[in-house]
Amino acid sequence: MKVDGGTERGRRRHQCLFTLAVSDDAKLRTLIAASTQERDQWVSGLRHLVSARRVDDPPKQERMWLQECFATADRNRDNFLDQVRLYPWPFSH
Repeated sequence: MKVDGGTERGRRRHQCLFTLAVSDDAKLRTLIAASTQERDQWVSGLRHLVSARRVDDPPKQERMWLQECFATADRNRDNFLDQVRLYPWPFSH
């Protein structure tokens, strides 16, 4: 990757980049933070969120999955499912 013609500004900007692998098909998204400190905060926070989703307890994993399914189905966010609808797997809208 060429970075602003090799200038100091370009090198600093390049140091602020971080890349995310998004979704199961691992689409890559490269983001630029305002500073290396901000980049490090984003990376640390995102790592924490990802590790919190990893569960070694199958019943807990199932509860989390069910909560996500119900949250998706509760479109008006009133904690009730207003109408029963059947969707093919995975849930399509």
